Amino acid sequence: MEDFKNLAEVQTDSQEIYDGVILHVFKDTVSLPNGNPATREVIRHVGAVGVIPVTDDGKVIIERQFRYPLNEVITEIPAGKLDSKTEDRLEAAKRELKEETGLENLPLSYRGIVTFVSNEYGTEYMHLFTSNEYDGEINYDCDEGKLEWVKKEKINSLPIWEGDKIFLALLDQNVPFFSLKLCYKGDSLVSHTLEYAKNA
Repeated sequence: MEDFKNLAEVQTDSQEIYDGVILHVFKDTVSLPNGNPATREVIRHVGAVGVIPVTDDGKVIIERQFRYPLNEVITEIPAGKLDSKTEDRLEAAKRELKEETGLENLPLSYRGIVTFVSNEYGTEYMHLFTSNEYDGEINYDCDEGKLEWVKKEKINSLPIWEGDKIFLALLDQNVPFFSLKLCYKGDSLVSHTLEYAKNA
């Protein structure tokens, strides 16, 4: 197989040109293989956390949300972005769980990292947590959608991202910790790689 490493571009400078709530746009200068400079505009995401409370009888909380770019309602786990790249992941997970569901003071377990690679907006990292205990009153009609408990075996029949089905299956298999890479082209999952899985 031919090696195309000689086609790589090397970053020589990077300048943030848009500081948004979720996305950040950078104007990078790169050196082309022939030595000439070029400009690349790149969207970068600070990262996110996802939290999945699970009951003893095998139910998980899912959230039905209207996604404006898709113009449709889809099913997701409770999740949200980090406030910064340096924010403590566990504290962020506790905050997002409280904001999204009303639950708090849960003993959360750090279960995995999901790397989302997209041809449209770059790379995003999501840190996954689960809990088998919860406290507080669930806000079923939260600001961003509607919450409900769903049996784990029904997840695949819901309108949910294909990549989400993969990491939810890993959590259901009780893999203690894993690293999963999901590659999307637009809204379509084109490949997935389990890069690491700790044995039980």
